[in-house]
Amino acid sequence: MPDPLQRLLDRQEIVDQMHGYCRWVDVNRPEEQVKMFVEDCVTRYGAGTDIVGRDALLEMLHAALARYSATHHHVSNIEIDFTGDDTADAVSYVYAWHRPVDETQPDFILHARYVDTWRRTADGWRCVTRFLETAGTIPPRDGM
Repeated sequence: MPDPLQRLLDRQEIVDQMHGYCRWVDVNRPEEQVKMFVEDCVTRYGAGTDIVGRDALLEMLHAALARYSATHHHVSNIEIDFTGDDTADAVSYVYAWHRPVDETQPDFILHARYVDTWRRTADGWRCVTRFLETAGTIPPRDGM
C-alpha cells in the first residue's frame, strides 16, 4: 500500500504543475509551459491532430499564443487517480478567456476539460498525454 503522505505530496505536485501550465500560458511563456511535459509527450487540443513531442508542442503554442493579446485560464475540478507508484490519470476542467490581437474579432471563451496521463520522472511528475475535450465555446467554433 502506498504511503498516504507520499500520495498527498504526489497529488499536490501534479496540481501545482496544472496551475503552472495556466500561469505560463497567461504570461505568454510557452518555453516554461512545455516543461510540464515529458519529451515524447502526445497532446491534442480540440478536434486537432495529435502533437508529438515537446518541440512540436512548443511550436504550436508559439503560433497559437501569437493570435491573442491576452488570455486567462482557470483549471478546477481536478481528479487524480494513481494507477501505479509512478503513474497517474487526471481529469480537470478548464475555463479560458482569450482576447484576439485582431481587435475586430470577438473575445473567445472556452469551456473544456483536460484528460491527462502523468508519470514520475527524475525531474518530478510530468504530463505524458494531454487531450483537450471541448464542451463549448463562445462564440461557437467548428471543430472545438
